[in-house]
Amino acid sequence: MTIPYYSHLLELHLEGTAIRGLPASIELLSGNVLLNLKDCKNLKSLPSTINGLRLLRTLCLSGCSKLKKVPENLGKVESLEVRLSC
Repeated sequence: MTIPYYSHLLELHLEGTAIRGLPASIELLSGNVLLNLKDCKNLKSLPSTINGLRLLRTLCLSGCSKLKKVPENLGKVESLEVRLSC
């Protein structure tokens, strides 16, 4: 799966979808400020390229019960709030 280049997309809501992971091309959504992955029960990991979302402020991971891997470099995204309860 690849994501087209949408640098002006502000919010991406994938709540409740059956995705297992995000593509490395997620970094192309450089203007994204909110990524809602709430209740993506099959989501297992986030790609390291997620740190390319420099404007990301809110990452909702509530209900992602199979999520085992979160990139260490996620902490490099300034002002990011990771919500485990959304």
